Amino acid sequence: ETLMSLRAICESVARRASEARARRVDALAKRIAPSVTPEAAPRLALLALGPSPRSHRLSRELAAAGAELGWATCRCAAEDPQHTHVMPHCERIAPFSPTLAICIDHSAAALPLPLGGSVCRWHLDARNVPDALADDDTIHLAASPRVAEALRTAGAADGKLLEFYWGYSENAEREGQLAADGIGGQRKDRSVRCSRTPCEKNRNPVIVIVGDLPDASAAACGIEQPTHKQLWASLHKIAAKTWESAEITQPTTLLRRAERASGVGLGERALRERMCRIIEHVLIPTIVLERIAQELPEWCGVLTAGKGWYRCSFRSAQTLADDLDEVGTDAPLPTPLAAIFAGPLDPLSPALLRAISLDWPLLIHSPGRVPLTPRLGGVLCPQQHYEPFSGTTELRTALDALRADPQRLARRCARTRAYVQQKHSYARRLSKLAGELGLPCTITC
Repeated sequence: ETLMSLRAICESVARRASEARARRVDALAKRIAPSVTPEAAPRLALLALGPSPRSHRLSRELAAAGAELGWATCRCAAEDPQHTHVMPHCERIAPFSPTLAICIDHSAAALPLPLGGSVCRWHLDARNVPDALADDDTIHLAASPRVAEALRTAGAADGKLLEFYWGYSENAEREGQLAADGIGGQRKDRSVRCSRTPCEKNRNPVIVIVGDLPDASAAACGIEQPTHKQLWASLHKIAAKTWESAEITQPTTLLRRAERASGVGLGERALRERMCRIIEHVLIPTIVLERIAQELPEWCGVLTAGKGWYRCSFRSAQTLADDLDEVGTDAPLPTPLAAIFAGPLDPLSPALLRAISLDWPLLIHSPGRVPLTPRLGGVLCPQQHYEPFSGTTELRTALDALRADPQRLARRCARTRAYVQQKHSYARRLSKLAGELGLPCTITC
């Protein structure tokens, strides 16, 4: 009886609190300040109301970019217990009256207030794009060409789909954390401090492999039926043989070949689609990264930046970080001879820009020598900013060339960093977006 009484009291308190919050949200909606004239500088609202630390970090980076442009910025992020409920964000947004709002990896419906002005949803990953988009005035922003392709498939019209690709942000944690309009909490200097020692020509060069190594075992992938396990084993063999060719980027082709080789066919459409997703996001990255680790020359040391590398037994490698954004400490960090990017079918990533900010030379897997420029959105150019390689021979040739002339390598890294800092910063991304939406464009794009 006592327990029932306590439960009733708790339910009553929760109900009254919810009703009070709803009344407050309704009151705030009626008191939203009118939008300023379009001639004024944009007023930027950044919403990261999901649980992802990456979204929270990006909101800080964009806040720093907005401050650099001289824009009034209101950042709302559910990054601590005090801000998991929408109420504190409603309290901030209502009087701010944004002319441009960017919702990072979630819809504007996450905030129960009309935002006004231009409302954008920034999609970060093609896997998270909905099958169908809501029929409203939301502008959909793509973080990469592959995300843009997924948005078109989901029905995004050209007029409501804009490029807002991953950008360059140096010391983003510090800049964002110190941005004027961060919400709540103490502002701490979270800058990346990286004291690095040069990688000399004759002193055990280090190579960093960047990317997560998924668990591609049948059990981890939920493949349980004996015939499906047989098919999965065949897929492993075929992917290992084709990692240097363009076929490795085609999950459907790999599946058809494995079906013929194993004699096991998947007739149900939903089952085939699920298998293709597992091939794309698990099997392909695992096979490609493991083969690259196998093919690296013995004269180099290997560091990894990504999760799951404890499963790789082909050679000894040391873990640098589970995420490239974690790289940078007060301890000396050797400058790598190269940072190798491979595995995911979407080559444009924040890790790529992060490596550039660290002055790391880039080698990017280009199976079948298919040009990467379209998939990189023109952000980087081969030979000028990175070296593409399709397989073992080209990988080792590229490493030998980098090793032969460290001074030239250093100059190239500095030029690449200066280029992306000037042409692909988040400040430039925001200014270009403002111009496309008819708002004042601070930087000539």
